[in-house]
Amino acid sequence: MLYKYGYKFTSNHKQVEDCIQEVFLALWEKRDTLGQTDCIKPYLLVTFRRKLIKELSGNHIIIKNNFEIANYSFCLEASQEEEIIKKETEKELISKVTRHLSKLSKKKREVVYLRYYCELDYDQVAAVMDISYQSARNLMYKALKTLKEQLTSSPLSLFITLFTFF
Repeated sequence: MLYKYGYKFTSNHKQVEDCIQEVFLALWEKRDTLGQTDCIKPYLLVTFRRKLIKELSGNHIIIKNNFEIANYSFCLEASQEEEIIKKETEKELISKVTRHLSKLSKKKREVVYLRYYCELDYDQVAAVMDISYQSARNLMYKALKTLKEQLTSSPLSLFITLFTFF
């Protein structure tokens, strides 16, 4: 999860791996002084994000703009022809949504990623991004509104409508 998240910021695999190692090393070294947490996932994301951004800003590396859609596998009993059509349709859909997601601002892409791909709630998204709860909600609203506007003229409007509810 941390690796995938870090790769959204930079394509330098080694740097992402090093930051992950440094986060866990720091946690181990400070284990006696760390407080309790109910949710480890947002805690690790916050720590990793801060470390990676600090590392990237120190090295003046440009943050990656690319936002990739994860491939989902959803099994249905279907004929071979239906399966081929389904795969082609999914490829086209992923391509279009990826293209529209890449047009969003970095913050909007990040909030969508954290909310839907890391399955964090808005409080956790706000903590990871170091913004207020309301800012996280507003960013998500604006991102989904933009996507809906861009895609309502196409057959993808049904997908976007469903996307906003999940």
